[in-house]
Amino acid sequence: MSLSQEEQENVYRLLYSGQLDSIQLGLKLAKTLKLDIQSFQTVVKDLYKRIYPDKYVSKIPLVRQINGLYQLKRMEMKDLNSPEILLLIMHLTQLTRLEISESQVTSIPPQINQLTQLEVLNISFNKSLTSLPDEIGNLTQLYKLEFWHNNLITLPEQIGNLKQVALLNATDNQMEEFPIGITRMSGLEVLALLQNKIRVLPPEIGDLTNVSSLYLAYNCLTTLPAEIGNLPILLELEVGRNNLISIPAEIGNLTKLMSLGLSYNHLTSLPVEIRNLINLKELSLKGNPMREETVAEIRSWLPGCKVSF
Repeated sequence: MSLSQEEQENVYRLLYSGQLDSIQLGLKLAKTLKLDIQSFQTVVKDLYKRIYPDKYVSKIPLVRQINGLYQLKRMEMKDLNSPEILLLIMHLTQLTRLEISESQVTSIPPQINQLTQLEVLNISFNKSLTSLPDEIGNLTQLYKLEFWHNNLITLPEQIGNLKQVALLNATDNQMEEFPIGITRMSGLEVLALLQNKIRVLPPEIGDLTNVSSLYLAYNCLTTLPAEIGNLPILLELEVGRNNLISIPAEIGNLTKLMSLGLSYNHLTSLPVEIRNLINLKELSLKGNPMREETVAEIRSWLPGCKVSF
């Protein structure tokens, strides 16, 4: 964007502070957003007003508005329907926490890769959001990542670069395949993919050796891979409301497991190895076509466990 002499004078008027670097900052940001000066001022003012509603924005010089935004560490947004404001947010490089919910967001700009200080990212309740940019894999400081209640069809494979993420929640989306990139997220402790349409759990699930809670209820799974038994510190496994017809014998390797949810599947029996789950406190078998005799036998295998049927 080239500026006429008149526009440059307008910028000076808007960004009066006596500091050349602040003027350059405003010009650079306006060019990046591909907005003319007046539109740029409106976008900055709108965002500033959302974040600082108690301030009389029109009396604050634009340079102070810009600097105030750049210094932000935390941002929580609702009802966001402006692509220009969303793009502006992607340039606030000091953010450590960003939450955008209940909005009309249709896509996340690739410029999100500039938010390298982010530790928490929550983009939820955006029903028009169907995908995420590959650049999300650049946010290597993240430890909490949430994408509840969107319409995501998949997650980019580059998500596997996020080795420090301890919690990933992508509940209530439209994923039919398990996002394979997740299996490279070696720091994961809690993984929640409830209420999707996942049909197959890949054997690489066994690579997530730090996972303690795995929630996969309300999907379309018919089997679990033997590698599910490779999760040495798993405490909770919830796979209710699927189409499971059997459970692998390797389930018996999960000796730290305390809660196992198998309700509303198509199970007629469980492997005898289930008796190895010496720490199991809760086992849900509701809604399965099991005989009373089978349930009684399972209860005898697990005397210290509450078995609901």
